[in-house]
Amino acid sequence: DCYNNRIKFDTDRREHILTELGEWLSLGKTLRAFCRRTDIANMPSNMLVYEWINSDAEMKKRIAHARDVGYDAIADEIIEIIDNAANDMVEDSDGNMRLNSEHVQRAKLKAKFRLKLLSKWSPKKYGEKLDITANVTSHESTLDELD
Repeated sequence: DCYNNRIKFDTDRREHILTELGEWLSLGKTLRAFCRRTDIANMPSNMLVYEWINSDAEMKKRIAHARDVGYDAIADEIIEIIDNAANDMVEDSDGNMRLNSEHVQRAKLKAKFRLKLLSKWSPKKYGEKLDITANVTSHESTLDELD
């Protein structure tokens, strides 16, 4: 995490950091990774950034939108992982091509894990669609039948 809690951030600097954060999140990256960046001097801590976001309703909306866009970026990444067969086959010591099962399993795990996260972060869009149907039969009763 970032340890620069003691540094004062003026309004312009804070706005700049939060704008950069929105762009970062829209790429499917995490807030924690953003605060660990070393290419921006004096990064705030995760906690301070959350305080900034939660203290401003408009900023909260902007960050939520950036996260939604980021979820789509992660979904695109899943498709790329699944479609990339570049290292699925390797040449063994005899010169024969064989399945690189370790690579295939890792790719499967990466795609599955990202999809699981998406289903938790955005269940309406990426969660399991449940088909809930009820088979209810109506039993009409008269007051006389109840006695």
